[in-house]
Amino acid sequence: MIKRLLDIISKIIIENIPFFIVLGILSLFNNSYVYLHEFKEILLKYILPAILCYSSGKLLDKRYGGIVSAVVLGTVLVSYNFQSFLEPIIIGVISGWVTKKYCEVVDKLKIPGAEMTFHNLGTALLAVGLSFGLHFLLPFYQKFQLSVSSELSSVVFNNSFLPLLSIIIEPAKVFFLNNLINHSLLSSLGFLELNEKGKSIFFLLETNPGPGLGLLLCYYIYEKKKKNTEKVKEARSNIFIHFLGGIHEVYFAYVLRNLKLIFALIAGGISGVYFFQKFSVGLVGVASPGSVFLSLLLSPLEDKLHVLFGIMLSAGVTFIIAFLILKKNDVAVDTSDLNYSEAIILSNNKLEICVSCDAGMGSSAMGATLLRKKIKKEGIKDIKVINSSIDNIPETSNIIVVHKQLVDRINIDVKGKDVFVIDDFMDSEFYDALAKKIKELSMVEETEKPSIPTLKEVEEKMAKEKNKLNEKRKVLEKSNIHLGLKRTDKISAISNAGKILMENGYVEEEYIASMIERETLSNTYLGNGIAIPHCTADGLKYIKNSGIVVLQYPYGINYGNGKTVYLIVAIASLKNSHINILKKLSEIFDDEKMAEQLSTTVEVDEIYKSLLSLEEQDVK
Repeated sequence: MIKRLLDIISKIIIENIPFFIVLGILSLFNNSYVYLHEFKEILLKYILPAILCYSSGKLLDKRYGGIVSAVVLGTVLVSYNFQSFLEPIIIGVISGWVTKKYCEVVDKLKIPGAEMTFHNLGTALLAVGLSFGLHFLLPFYQKFQLSVSSELSSVVFNNSFLPLLSIIIEPAKVFFLNNLINHSLLSSLGFLELNEKGKSIFFLLETNPGPGLGLLLCYYIYEKKKKNTEKVKEARSNIFIHFLGGIHEVYFAYVLRNLKLIFALIAGGISGVYFFQKFSVGLVGVASPGSVFLSLLLSPLEDKLHVLFGIMLSAGVTFIIAFLILKKNDVAVDTSDLNYSEAIILSNNKLEICVSCDAGMGSSAMGATLLRKKIKKEGIKDIKVINSSIDNIPETSNIIVVHKQLVDRINIDVKGKDVFVIDDFMDSEFYDALAKKIKELSMVEETEKPSIPTLKEVEEKMAKEKNKLNEKRKVLEKSNIHLGLKRTDKISAISNAGKILMENGYVEEEYIASMIERETLSNTYLGNGIAIPHCTADGLKYIKNSGIVVLQYPYGINYGNGKTVYLIVAIASLKNSHINILKKLSEIFDDEKMAEQLSTTVEVDEIYKSLLSLEEQDVK
């Protein structure tokens, strides 16, 4: 429930970011500008609570939640000034939830001709009832709020532990929890402190671009020394995107490939926050996106140099520690080799491609822009490329591009859709391959002409389908598992898996070529020494029965991109359930010890029992 509330708060804040920036800009003017001061007071006292409350109620119940929440809010505004933007959001959430439950009850009654009466009159009475109830409870809440505010002020706002919050904030950002932390927690505390001090350090804790800048500068210099021209250009581009554009997600992929770098980010974050706290630095609004320009714009005149110096200090500390870590490991991140293999491949119908990130703003917008350029370069028309948050992926999208840290949060039915799971939203090589494949499929579609089947062809097809039913067998059988195989090359291993699928009656011979073609588009390495080769969209027509084949190579095979594979799990699925199987495989092999054990076991039963649940995934 708390997670759901935090998600709602984050969504509402993200939707209204421009409003908060307006408030921050108005706060920069002193009280000598009477008109602007009064304008800001009206926005804070009436307009902001109304927008937040209405948006929250409407999020819970799209029909009447917003209206009921706005009416209830009026009760509070008569006698109470909000101390935090969380208060109108919570009022909206409660009002919207009660309205939703009432409407669900009315919908179940199904009284012919009276539905609109019960909805309109009922919600009106509900709004009045909630208003009276809140008016009665308000005095008790005010006493509670005063005691909590005083405690919060003494414990949080005047405490020296704030720099240590970087130990939580920096790792959480890398795992795409940055919007949740900033917009639902830190911004809430920031506005409370803003009311008390006129500025807040909490607006700088997550949005400080210094640690990310230090990390990217480190990679820029590191790759320059190695004379890696492509990586130098990539790092330089990411520096501008991050520091000037405020898109912090561009450096997450670097850290996910070398988790030791989290220590560099934490150290940089701690040094920056310590400096900000030491000199009482703060912003007057939410700096989102977290660019240096917006941070300086929303800082009071007397704090601007301190803000800039704090950002540079955290960048410098991160740079030094990151450089030592990279020098010790003598390895740099190669983002061209990032794994985007957990994917279902393209279909050649009319396409809408959705690039989805956590908030649907920075990284997904950059990725969508990059993909549009690649598609335009290939001369492809009538392809719609959009970006969205992970919670609002349109049902109309045929292809979904999502980061691997967010794939479990996809909340729409992906049956019949192509889902690409990537490591880096700015992976140029991935978008190149995707655009070329779309062009290839488009050309095939144009050259193919529909033909009317003859009676003989229809009879042959029916006989073929009948044979398929007769040959139906289990998705995973013990005879599909082969242990202790000798080392070979990648293509041979995939071909062997395909031949076993064919010999056991799961696929036709053409499926093998489709598996190899799939591998040329993207590496199917899953992680922990496991690979999951499967077919392209065109190869689906060669599947006779759903099946899984497991090949164990105890001594490992070179799978490209510096990866070694010990276990190949080849997939053929009739029901477009690849994404469910991939998720289940990720759960099974996420345990490194389990993956290692299955890669070296000499017992077929051990692998069979571990993977038996995959058959249920195919049935679903």
